[in-house]
Amino acid sequence: MEKKIMIIDDDHQARETITQELYKFGYTVESIPEFTDIYSALNRFKPKLFILDINLKGADGRTLCNEIKANLSYAHIPIILLTTLSYAQIGEIDCKADAILGKPIHIQNLLRAIDGLITV
Repeated sequence: MEKKIMIIDDDHQARETITQELYKFGYTVESIPEFTDIYSALNRFKPKLFILDINLKGADGRTLCNEIKANLSYAHIPIILLTTLSYAQIGEIDCKADAILGKPIHIQNLLRAIDGLITV
């Protein structure tokens, strides 16, 4: 089974860094910069896990996470949110994320979260 992860983050450097690290560990990665491309990418790529930044240009990742989880076609896909927000700020919007990690990302923490959420 292919280990497929989708990343949406409008920060090019963050996307590239995470993508390169995940490739090293055998993951196939689809990286997209715009939240507006998410549903066409989900339908085409069919990821096993989704990594989503909270602070997106033009959107709040927590709200987008809840939209994905409310959609029966995608609700089963685990979502890891990435953020530079404080714990108090994260809690301002109820969110159905499976995990939340702070930025900058430590790859070992990300890999542990991924391993805990998907089986391949």
